[in-house]
Amino acid sequence: MVRTGQLDLWRARPALRIYWRSYCGGFREALRSYGPADPAPALLGGYRHADLIMGSTVGEVKTGRMDQPEYVDALFTQLLTYILLACHDGRPINDVVVYLARYGVLIRYLGQDLLEETAGRQADAVAAGSELAAVIRASETLGGVCSPGAGGRPAAAA
Repeated sequence: MVRTGQLDLWRARPALRIYWRSYCGGFREALRSYGPADPAPALLGGYRHADLIMGSTVGEVKTGRMDQPEYVDALFTQLLTYILLACHDGRPINDVVVYLARYGVLIRYLGQDLLEETAGRQADAVAAGSELAAVIRASETLGGVCSPGAGGRPAAAA
């Protein structure tokens, strides 16, 4: 007897094989070169979770499409959020890398350059991270959409 989940996995095998070959074809070593990985690190006490932090590098793995401006905008918002919150948490970030598995592309940005290009001026990641943290925490008290986990609490506290 085959369960629905098993059947879905069976049907996904060709796509998963393509992703795995891509990853093993050089991307694994490139990602490892950034240092030991901390998978799904909790930022701001669990309000956000990056895919990886490897030393001073935030890593994101994306398997979905990046063919629309809104997808790219959302990705950059996510990356900026992780840089700022990691700095706020005392984990300075020098770089961000994004592995776009669907496209077989690994992109690296200097974190400070990304912040300053977005801000249009020199940026202080720690100060900006503190401001962002305050906004996220305030949204929880208002029951806002920034609240993580069940009941508006960080996953660690839920």
